[in-house]
Amino acid sequence: MTRAQEALFIGGSLSKRAKAPPEDSWYARLLPLFETDSGLEDPIFGASFELGERARLDGAKDAEKAVMEPIALPSWAASPIGPEPRPPRPLAPSSAGEDHGIDPPLAAEIVSMAAKRGVLIHSLLERLPDVPEQQRELAAQQWLERQASDLVDGERAEILASALDVISHPDFADVFSPIALAEVPLAATVGNEVIAGIADRLLVTRETVTVVDFKTARRPPSKLEDIPPSIAKQMAAYVSALEVIYPGRLVRAAVLYTQTPQLFVLEDTMLAEHKQAFARI
Repeated sequence: MTRAQEALFIGGSLSKRAKAPPEDSWYARLLPLFETDSGLEDPIFGASFELGERARLDGAKDAEKAVMEPIALPSWAASPIGPEPRPPRPLAPSSAGEDHGIDPPLAAEIVSMAAKRGVLIHSLLERLPDVPEQQRELAAQQWLERQASDLVDGERAEILASALDVISHPDFADVFSPIALAEVPLAATVGNEVIAGIADRLLVTRETVTVVDFKTARRPPSKLEDIPPSIAKQMAAYVSALEVIYPGRLVRAAVLYTQTPQLFVLEDTMLAEHKQAFARI
């Protein structure tokens, strides 16, 4: 109401069963300010109440009798609006290409256990870097007892050892240092493609940006050349997005296989073809 410059209109509507406006409505609160016995006839509302004087139009003696000159509408006001453009569906790097892996088919229960193991290791790698080093083992044991109570002690111990081996490995010190970030949401437009996903670890310095994705494959590749093309495509999507987010910085992609453990920094030649494909879309 502080925006009213010349006139303020207060109105409302009643349901078929309602006999009066709600007591807490603006209409009911302000009605006592008016002389309710002198309601003005209104062709739409039946009656209306006024307080004060209506503003006069410039050059008119009587605002109610003033006639407004018709104006010509601009062409855009009479032109139909076209259909609203639909934004492209975001591409998730994790689904940029299906990873069929190099492992032979296994029984369903083994596949289920492998998947659960991967989820638990991934969760530990996300949480443990924020825990003081001397407290990590105990904290991880307690967390696994709560989250994986259906596993035997030996299975939980193996999962814990794998996670601790990765975090304490000297080659991965920067990735799990306090300056690195975990589970980082990323989104950027590359060409006409929207890329959105979550990076497992992100290390940002003034000169470089390193994105790391965790892989829990049972039989990880032994050398860089054996990394599946689908994973290279996934990491190329991350790199393309980060180059938009951090222009001018060197962006690197790495894949950490927790089973070995081994960290592979992907070469530019492995990513170039996929990055060009994103830019052309």
